[in-house]
Amino acid sequence: MTKRRLVYFDFVTHYGGAQRSTVTLLKALTSRFDVHVVDAYGVSQEYTRALLAQDVDVTVLQPGAGVCYIGANGQGMKRVLNLVRQLPALWHLGRRLRDRVDALQPDILLTNSYKALALLYASGIYSRSRVAFYARGWYRRSQVPLLARYLIKRCHCILAVSPATAQALLQWRVPRHRIHVAPTVMDMDHVMAQGALALADPPPHMDRSKRIVVPAQLVPTKGQHTALEAAHLLKQRGHDFVMWLCGDVKMGVAPGYRRRLANMIGEYGLQDHCYLLGQRQDLPALVSRADVLVLPTHTEGFPRTVWEAMLLGCPVVATPVGGIVDLVTDGKTGLLFGLDDEVALAAAIERVFTDGPLARELTTNARAFVLERYGPAEAQRQVEMALCAAC
Repeated sequence: MTKRRLVYFDFVTHYGGAQRSTVTLLKALTSRFDVHVVDAYGVSQEYTRALLAQDVDVTVLQPGAGVCYIGANGQGMKRVLNLVRQLPALWHLGRRLRDRVDALQPDILLTNSYKALALLYASGIYSRSRVAFYARGWYRRSQVPLLARYLIKRCHCILAVSPATAQALLQWRVPRHRIHVAPTVMDMDHVMAQGALALADPPPHMDRSKRIVVPAQLVPTKGQHTALEAAHLLKQRGHDFVMWLCGDVKMGVAPGYRRRLANMIGEYGLQDHCYLLGQRQDLPALVSRADVLVLPTHTEGFPRTVWEAMLLGCPVVATPVGGIVDLVTDGKTGLLFGLDDEVALAAAIERVFTDGPLARELTTNARAFVLERYGPAEAQRQVEMALCAAC
């Protein structure tokens, strides 16, 4: 039987959790689809290499492009000016995208990027192709630009990474019949193998008995400032710990938040406790050696890092937002605390540090839960059913 053809298009600027999940998903979909990836600029060589290693075809439209992002998030006028300056380059990019799509003749186009949707629309591809959008975040209406909401509503299929994401989409009137809950497809064996690897670049203070990992992009909505406030409290209470903050500043995002975190480390005298490690490609290996994973985020779709920690036997302490509540039941598969509540976060970390039976119970329950509920075969089946129905 001839496979249906799927084209995945995106603007990838770094190889983080969402991109690792995309590689796993596209590899899994090759069993049902003829999969082709189109990347705008080829900025992330790690992403390209990972796809090619899985025998997934990749086309880069404009390798070596001078400007790969609009930037100036939160600065409306500056962002508009940046966009206007880039319009000629984006026009050429759209033409190349249209030519590539015309050559491939896909049955379905898939993306998880607002910017990708906008270019598909502006280049006329929307009107003659079936488009699917993978909603990986947990969206308040204010987080999604008006144009993006309009384009998502026009998609033939919307994959929601969690029930919370699906509910958020419904609240801004995305048609219910187009929404399909489809959790991230994970390769459990690969995650376990990565977790068992030796650390080629060990972070500071691996010898500490209390090790905390905070994995997320460095943006205010991920809440690393709350983690540092909690670290300050833990230090005052005499705990000998290390906190590794793993994540980078995404291309096009101002580095002000990273500077804020670095200043907090200095102001609180945490230089011997808290470290900004940048992006770590060996995150599973680091998580498997940590005593607790902390995610103080304000918004989340379906957090890969939480899922991995639960599989790898690392206790999770997180905020009850978005898809986190689909994974973490407070006191059973992890511990939850309120947004920006450093006192509650410090108390939850202390519980894990000081109550060995509780920590073991949390990790045992969490691993059993993800193995039962979020196996890759079922997640893959849900994605395939939704995409096939949209073709």
